Amino acid sequence: MNAATGFMSGGKGFGEILNRLRANPKIPLLVAAAAAIVVAMVLWAKSMVTPIFATLIFD
Repeated sequence: MNAATGFMSGGKGFGEILNRLRANPKIPLLVAAAAAIVVAMVLWAKSMVTPIFATLIFD
């Protein structure tokens, strides 16, 4: 028996996960907030890499 068959035969199914999410609506909210923070940080870091050449040329 490997890990894949142990995961598929026993443990929590997708329905159990959905029941937990319905019981505690804060979990999807926390996941969405964390994803938004990660996206904001990636976009902010990306904007810091690109130099603004217009100020370098026209100064």
